[in-house]
Formats: sequence, C-alpha cells, structure tokens
Amino acid sequence: MKIEAAIAYTYTGHTNSIYTLCKYNHNQYISAGSDGKVVAWNIDDACVATVLVSVDAAIYTMAYDEKHQLLLVGLIDGRVIGFRLIDKIKIFETKLSQRSIFSILILNNSILCGDESGCISIIDFKGIIIEQNKISEKSIRQIIKFNTEFIAASSDGRFYYLNQQLQIIKFVLAHNSSIFSIAYHKYSNHILTGSRDAYLALWDLDGLELHRAPAHLFTINAIQCHKTSPLIATASRDKTVKIWEIQDDTLLLLKVLDISKFAAHTHSVNQVLWYDHHRLLSCSDDKKIIQWKIHNI
Repeated sequence: MKIEAAIAYTYTGHTNSIYTLCKYNHNQYISAGSDGKVVAWNIDDACVATVLVSVDAAIYTMAYDEKHQLLLVGLIDGRVIGFRLIDKIKIFETKLSQRSIFSILILNNSILCGDESGCISIIDFKGIIIEQNKISEKSIRQIIKFNTEFIAASSDGRFYYLNQQLQIIKFVLAHNSSIFSIAYHKYSNHILTGSRDAYLALWDLDGLELHRAPAHLFTINAIQCHKTSPLIATASRDKTVKIWEIQDDTLLLLKVLDISKFAAHTHSVNQVLWYDHHRLLSCSDDKKIIQWKIHNI
C-alpha cells in the first residue's frame, strides 16, 4: 500500500503539553493535558473551540462514554473525576492512588483505572471504589479490552492477560524497558506494543512474537489502529508520527510525518487518534494538535 499525507489543520490554544485525545461526536473531538483544560474542537474549523471543563491538575488520560454523556479524566495526583457533559456537572471525584492515573477504560457497568503504583482500580459510575488489584510493581500504562478479557501493559516490560475479575491469567515479557502503549488491532487480529526502548512489536493473540521493528529514536508514546484497514499510527518522543501497515505478520513503514517534510510537531508527540477513515489527529508537548489527511494512492 502507498499513502499520501498532508496537514489539513493545526489547532492551538492549550497553554501546556497535550497528552490525550478522544472523539466527541460527528464533528468534534476533545483534548486535555498539563493545563487542566478539556477542550472541544471542531474537526473542520481550527478556530472553533470550547473549554468544556477545567480541573486543578495535569490530565494524563481521559475517556468519554457517549451513551451516558460521561467524561472521565485521570490526573497526575491520582484522582479520577467524572463529568456529565450535557450540563457540565461534576458527578464524582475519587482519589484512587497517591500516584498518577495513566489509563481509563469504560465498561458497561464499571470503569477500570490503571495507575503509576501498578494497581488497577474498579469503580462504579458514581466513583465508588469496588475493588483494587495490584498487578505489577511498576506502572500500569494502559488497559485494553480483548474479547472477554483484558490486557494491561506495564512499565516492567510485560503485558498481562487478565480475566474479568482482574486476576492474572499469564504475562508476556515483551520489552527490556517500560511498555508505554498497547493496542489490539481488530481488523488484522494482532496485538501491538510500543516501548521506551523505541521498538514496535507485533504479536499474535496468544502473545507469540511475530515481528519487532526499531520504529522510533525514542519512546513510543502511543499506538492507534485504523478500524477498517491494516494501518496503524505511532507517536513518539522523537517528535514524529509514523504510519505503518501490517502485512503478512510484518510491520511495514509507509510514511514518516515529521518537521523535515511538514510543518509538524517540534516536541514529543504524546497521542494519536484516527478520527475517521482519512483523518488522523496528533498532539504534542509543543501545545499543538495537528489534523493529518491520509489517503491511499
């Protein structure tokens, strides 16, 4: 596959590093970061933005549930705050840890939160703690849903298969340093991991390694899988976004989106989000969000 890429819009307004992105609705997405503001942006107009809510600490992660109009933000100080966006009311504020919240996963009847202490907390939609399970001695960087189970990526270099009770089924020692990102690609039926060691690894569903690529110069902060194609996007501390294709259990690099070819990011790229089939968003420590148009040729 060959692709072309171009910058459609650059969105500015945050006053500090931007760490997380979510799709909001058919014409908006939301962003958050160190300035504590959650901002809704019009996907087709970089001048149209609204601050939805503000908090008093850096936001490392967030999740949005459209059915309940529920926005959850995970903070640097170990709090998770829930907002009902239809009227911007704070529903709850729960202190889960003395350390940062890195991952939030909304389920049908509960919410999973992974933190820097290596715990995964289960809370209900009122913020009440149901259970807290220690998974690792190091940070839980990301939790993903996998069939009827879960996978948690940790700074100990392992990813853990967990049952619905968050008991460890098995683990895979995947990298020599912290795993910052993990993804399940439903289209190709693979698991991907990205690490501080700058390698991108491809796994089958049982955790058997299929391919490992020296993908970036520094930490891979995020992996996002395309919903209807074998494409994936990676974001790195090396200031680049890269587009890959999974082909025959192998990772093929298709495009590098960096400052040498585009008016791209000048600092660490912290997150990427496929907004739809052709539009990819990236956010950075440079306080900017870029919308990339990606087309097959």
